[in-house]
Amino acid sequence: MIPVKVLKISYHPESRSYAVILKEIAGDKCLPVIVGSFEAQSIALAIEVVDTPRPLTHDLICDVITGIDGSLKTVRVSHLQDGVFYAQMELESDDIGNRIIDARPSDAIAVALRMNAPILVA
Repeated sequence: MIPVKVLKISYHPESRSYAVILKEIAGDKCLPVIVGSFEAQSIALAIEVVDTPRPLTHDLICDVITGIDGSLKTVRVSHLQDGVFYAQMELESDDIGNRIIDARPSDAIAVALRMNAPILVA
């Protein structure tokens, strides 16, 4: 797995959606992941560390994880199948142990940025 960071978010006119550009931390390769406008906005808010008056969906997920004394260990963009990226969130908690949760990459990235968890790409 290759550690990456969010380099930027750009508008993708053909699909009328946004591309989150993931860049290798120790290299120059980039991977565009197409996301919807709401997810792009949530990722942008996390990058800019903007506090909202009420929790957004991804803030709520973070609150639930920390509320059960859990932590997000990693987010993994694991594979591409039929043009769709797949991701997993690795959660850890003393009460429930380690769990791998299937997620859309956009949601997993938004949560990882808020919880300062590493993002990895296969």
